[in-house]
Amino acid sequence: TTVVNANVADGYVIVKAGSQILAFEQLTEEQVRFFRKRRVPRAVNVTKEFTPTNTDLEVTFVVPSLNVNDRKVFPHQNFQPGVAHTLTVAFDPQSKRVELHLN
Repeated sequence: TTVVNANVADGYVIVKAGSQILAFEQLTEEQVRFFRKRRVPRAVNVTKEFTPTNTDLEVTFVVPSLNVNDRKVFPHQNFQPGVAHTLTVAFDPQSKRVELHLN
């Protein structure tokens, strides 16, 4: 499960385990109201099952408007069958800091 807490006007997050893409999610969505389109932040909560393996977990977090391009690799993660893992991504736009927690 991937949960992203970010209040930004653009950007995306990519989560990969080895060569498998677990999440590729936009951090915003378009809302149309009275013939006007605008981007608003959205809550990201994605769950995907994948083949249990011992591999690296790679997280890429990009927000172009704030010049944030953060990539972190959790090396040698052992994903056992039947175990649920949660990756939480928190972003603070003021300090441009990305915090990642995997449990």
